[in-house]
Amino acid sequence: MVSFAQSIEVSRPIKEVFDFLDNPVNYMLWQANVADIATTNGMRKDSVIHFIQTGMGKHLKLSAKVTANNGHDMIAASSNTGPITFTSTYQLRALGPEKTELTLNNQIDTGSIFSLAAPVLQHLAEVRYDADLKTLKAILEQGF
Repeated sequence: MVSFAQSIEVSRPIKEVFDFLDNPVNYMLWQANVADIATTNGMRKDSVIHFIQTGMGKHLKLSAKVTANNGHDMIAASSNTGPITFTSTYQLRALGPEKTELTLNNQIDTGSIFSLAAPVLQHLAEVRYDADLKTLKAILEQGF
C-alpha cells in the first residue's frame, strides 16, 4: 500500500480551483501520466471515470467511480478493479479571497505483484504527484 498526502497553495479563489478540478478533461493538462480520460457524467457523484495512465513503460487502462463531490471543496474517487486500485481525494480550503490550499490524499494498493517494490513506488508516486501539483498550480495561476 502506498499512501500519502500532499498540499499546495494556489493564488486563485477556491471556486476557480474547484471548477478546474471538476472538469475531467483538465486532468490531462496537469497530470503527466494521464494519456486519455472520459467519464459517464463529468465529475458528479457516481460518475465512472475511464482513463489511460502511462508509467513504467506501460499503458494501464483504469477506471474509477466518483464517490463524493460536494460541489465546492471536495472530490473523491475510488477504483477497485485492475492491476492497481486507489482512492484519491481532493480537498480545498480557502486561505483568503484569492488563495486556496489544495490537498491531495492518495491511497494506492499496488497488489501483490508490486508489494516488494512498495517503498520505491511510494517515492516515485510522491515525486510524480508533487510535480503534477506544481504543474496544476502554474496552470491555475496563469489563468487557464
